[in-house]
Amino acid sequence: MTYIKLQNMLKLFLMGDNPAPKDPDVLIIALETAYLEIANDCTALKLLTANKGEEIVRSGVGNSFVRMPKLPEEDEDVLDIDKELVPAVGRLMAGYIAKEIANKNYHKAEAKKIVIQYESKVREYMQKQVTAGKYTVVELGDTGEINV
Repeated sequence: MTYIKLQNMLKLFLMGDNPAPKDPDVLIIALETAYLEIANDCTALKLLTANKGEEIVRSGVGNSFVRMPKLPEEDEDVLDIDKELVPAVGRLMAGYIAKEIANKNYHKAEAKKIVIQYESKVREYMQKQVTAGKYTVVELGDTGEINV
């Protein structure tokens, strides 16, 4: 999905509430914040990397890390997140912007549902990969070092 489509999704989610910010800097900050929440809360397959040169958010599965998604520069840029997670990103952004606490909580809860459903699919996929010998389990030691 492109950035402009996400902006339109946000308008849809906010219909009858506060409008989406017109300031592109505010909108990109909302996107960056939502991306960070998603990267911290679930194992987005598109964000897994072995490249330590990326902006790393946390450890991933196997010998991988979860990287920070790249922000779009143009409206037609494709979002750097798994397609299934785009509605969660939109819901989180709507939650930041919504006027009433009840609406904020609603959007956050909807985002959480999407993330939980996605994470369930990923865990099932990863378990199949581990069983097939394509990944190994990684543990963090007490000092933060990675033990394979």
